[in-house]
Amino acid sequence: MMAPIPIHLMVKSLMKKIVEILEEANMESIIDFDLNLAERAGECGLRSLMIMAGTLDGLDLESKVYSYEGPYGVGYATAKLKVVGKISKRKILGRIKEKSIKKIESIRKK
Repeated sequence: MMAPIPIHLMVKSLMKKIVEILEEANMESIIDFDLNLAERAGECGLRSLMIMAGTLDGLDLESKVYSYEGPYGVGYATAKLKVVGKISKRKILGRIKEKSIKKIESIRKK
């Protein structure tokens, strides 16, 4: 089956989103990332980032993206996430579970 858009455009879109998420240290967006897009684009590092994001749940982070390039249709990013404190009220996994439950309930109502 052919992809609906050329694969290099999907990879570019995927990597742009991931780099933006890393720049913002938005771990919830990594865990809640669109896996269909990731699989169609042939990602290979997203699940590792998801695991990392889960381990950083409840921590305040500073981030810096040092570089990103995609010379051959594959993206390479170098970034640093620094733990600068704790945020006890931020529980990413609980919020994602709530979103999933609401999504399932809305599907069941249809």
